[in-house]
Amino acid sequence: MKIELNLINESHVGEKYVDWLNDYAVVRYTEQRFTHHKESEIKSYVKYILSSESEFLYGIFHEGIHIGNIKIGPINTQHQVADIGYIIGEKTYWGKGVMTEAIRIASGYCKEIYKLKKITAGVYENNKASMKVLQNNGFNQEGILRSQVGFEGDRINVLLFGKLL
Repeated sequence: MKIELNLINESHVGEKYVDWLNDYAVVRYTEQRFTHHKESEIKSYVKYILSSESEFLYGIFHEGIHIGNIKIGPINTQHQVADIGYIIGEKTYWGKGVMTEAIRIASGYCKEIYKLKKITAGVYENNKASMKVLQNNGFNQEGILRSQVGFEGDRINVLLFGKLL
């Protein structure tokens, strides 16, 4: 599936975007699940990210439709490394290889635009789809944070992944 990544600005934030972040199924494996989001707060966050020199929020677009996001950063310029985080808000795109392609593109941006040597990601141990996406993009598991987060009544591990660029 052909997708594009474009930097997000305040005009991309609307009812659909807010609905994603308030949908437990979409944010289940993120810290966003603890927050009820409002459009004004999301716009403020996007404005903050746009002013940042170390964090970049890209929208994932298919045929002009905004279907998800991928965030690069914060970037550590001394060590040339950054973390990535991602969601697909439009559930009809789940399981179709969209995030695998988005991370492939974002990895290229990390190397070519941001001149990074490594990117990292943390994944809840029960988020098998996210682990597969990372592994399909050449990420390797580098560590485990044991019993790191509370999740649906249990304590679970966070798996740390990294990719050398």
